[in-house]
Amino acid sequence: MLAHGSGVLATDRPPIPDRFPGARLWEIQLPAVPAQPPVFDDRHAYVALRDGTLVALSLANGSTVWSVARPVSLPLAQSAGVLLVVHESVAWGVDGLTGQTKWERDVGAPGALAPTATGDLGVVLTAEREVVVLNLRNGSIVRRSTLRAPPTVVPVFANDRLFVALPDGEIQAFDSRSGGLIWTRRLAASATSLNVVDDQLYVGATDKFLYALDTARGGVRWKWRTGGGITAATAADTRRTYVVSLDSSLRALGRQHGDLKWQTRLSSRPQSGPVIDLDYVVVPGVAPELRAYKALDGSPAGVELLSGRPIHVPHFIPLAGGVLDHLVVVTSSGQVVALSRAVEPPVVPLDPIPGTIQAPETANLVCIDYMPGTLLPRETRPVIR
Repeated sequence: MLAHGSGVLATDRPPIPDRFPGARLWEIQLPAVPAQPPVFDDRHAYVALRDGTLVALSLANGSTVWSVARPVSLPLAQSAGVLLVVHESVAWGVDGLTGQTKWERDVGAPGALAPTATGDLGVVLTAEREVVVLNLRNGSIVRRSTLRAPPTVVPVFANDRLFVALPDGEIQAFDSRSGGLIWTRRLAASATSLNVVDDQLYVGATDKFLYALDTARGGVRWKWRTGGGITAATAADTRRTYVVSLDSSLRALGRQHGDLKWQTRLSSRPQSGPVIDLDYVVVPGVAPELRAYKALDGSPAGVELLSGRPIHVPHFIPLAGGVLDHLVVVTSSGQVVALSRAVEPPVVPLDPIPGTIQAPETANLVCIDYMPGTLLPRETRPVIR
């Protein structure tokens, strides 16, 4: 039963189709298993491997563009063609096209959370609660400041702001360049996830609520209580917000007011947040597979079996250069797969076979129904020769 009497509870669904709504465009096996989730730009996927290698893969065909030896202790970040790589207390800027090191900077203490980047700025949060903002072009320190408490989740760069979540439930928004505090908002519980879609800041919290905040002023637009913890980023299209929670559920909420549109039960606990693939929502779980659901009503749309569990939110690549829309996913086993959307070929008339008698045109025929047992008029009786 739905708590607010709205939406659709996706129970008694038809069996999940065997086929994922797409086909494998390409597939490769990495030389070692990944050490961290990958990051992407328009042309490449970047993966840090456990053997100390950093590789760049072409999103067009999965080929290796470059490979360099580079130890990595935290997830990668990238922006403006530069990879931000952190190992212990040292940050490097790596050229995304060539793999060459552009600069190196000691930030003074080991990194504590994944770095983040936007535009020409990168941020490293250290174990000393310091926020170190770097110029990605040359590695110079733009500014550094100390938070009053360690963040509970990775801060988010968006809309010229840096959003930080503190343990007491306070959300802080800073100017990304000057570091000035723009607004604060105290929520009822501490954050477990944080991400921005357009002008909306989504905060999953320990009270199992998903909060939607206005990025400009910090006001709470709406909130919705789920049945489990929210530890992954949300996704949103123009009408709905999609959120997964640790009660193994996927929910679609109205983007404007947060009303429940539908919810569906997942086959396994979610590994990361969902991704929107046009009219489907794709959810990676702890099982070695991807499952797709229809964005309209949450009904199952297919499953793609993998050799390992997905380690990140699948990366969606829109139609470009004659290549179909497709998803790229990296698994814990080192498998990298690109899944394109299934497209049915157009129906075209076949040329007649030489020497055969052609059927008469049927465009002007009229179908007339008669009651069983009725004697057909002479002109409609079949002619047997």
